[in-house]
Amino acid sequence: MFRDILEILQETVKKIAGSRVFALAVIFTLMFFGLIGKLFNMQIINGEQYLTQYVSKTLQTVYTPGTRGNIYDRNGNVLAHNELAYAVTVQDTGAYRKNQDKNLMLLNLIRVLEKHGETVEGKLEITIDQNGDMVFTASSEAARKRFLGIITV
Repeated sequence: MFRDILEILQETVKKIAGSRVFALAVIFTLMFFGLIGKLFNMQIINGEQYLTQYVSKTLQTVYTPGTRGNIYDRNGNVLAHNELAYAVTVQDTGAYRKNQDKNLMLLNLIRVLEKHGETVEGKLEITIDQNGDMVFTASSEAARKRFLGIITV
């Protein structure tokens, strides 16, 4: 009786092991475990290293020099003194895909500055040349295209 059951099991295993579906199942199982192993390596074992690399790529440190102090003449009169001044510079990096979003950000910035009693000075990068034609004065072609509203992807 046990031999009959053993024989039936052996024949069933031979049929299953010889089929294409079994071979595919083995291949997919090995690929799945390989993927899980790679994910474990990236998240658990080397996760801190990847996080450090990501932060170093996205974090930008801006160094500002300290004040130098007052400058006096030989009689002790102040020739030059330090006055704290702040400047906000907006660079056109192309982060805003729509002009409407960029304009809304600039409007909010102007409102905040005016709320605190600051003045807003802008630079329009267009001038008129000797022929009376308007010329774009920015140095990069990408900035010119963004100004004109030409979006290239």
